[in-house]
This record gives sequence, structure tokens and C-alpha cells, in this order.
Amino acid sequence: RRDQESVSHREQMQQLREIADEARRDAVSSQEALASAYARNRLLVRELRTLRAQGKAQQARMARRSTAQGEVLALKKELQRNQDVQVQLQHQMKQLQLRERLRAEQG
Repeated sequence: RRDQESVSHREQMQQLREIADEARRDAVSSQEALASAYARNRLLVRELRTLRAQGKAQQARMARRSTAQGEVLALKKELQRNQDVQVQLQHQMKQLQLRERLRAEQG
């Protein structure tokens, strides 16, 4: 009877060792998966930072472009006003020249 108990006890111990070995393997596998997940997370955080920086740079470029477009529009309006003034001055000059000719012809 002691031999049976001894055998039974050894079998239980062997089963417990196998269960413990499997638990250790699972723990190692879980640690590896966790380390891999942390590494992926670090890469994703780095990529997110890069994308945010690129987004900010693009917004800055768009703001500069918008400012430049506003300046171009203002310059175009100013140019149009200057051209209108130039046309008026040319018209006035022609009228003055005509008056001068008439005076010269009359006088």
C-alpha cells in the first residue's frame, strides 16, 4: 500500500512539475508578447509625434500661404487703383494738351 501511495505521490509531483513548467513557459511567452507590445507602442507613439509635427508644419505652411495670398490680393487691388489713377491722369493730361493747342492757335 505504501508503494501505491508513493507511486501516486510521485505521479502527482510529476504532474505538478509539468503544470509548473507549462506555467513558466506561458509566463515567458506572455513577457515576450508584452515586450513586443511595448515596443510596438513606442514605435506608434514616435510615429504619432512625427505625424503631429508634420501636421503642425503643414498648418504653418498653409497659414503662410494664406497670408501671402492675402498680401497678393491687397497688392492687386492697389495696382488696380494705381492703374485707374494713371488712366485719369493721362486723360487730364490730354485735355490740358488740347487746351494748350487751342490757346496757341487762338493767340
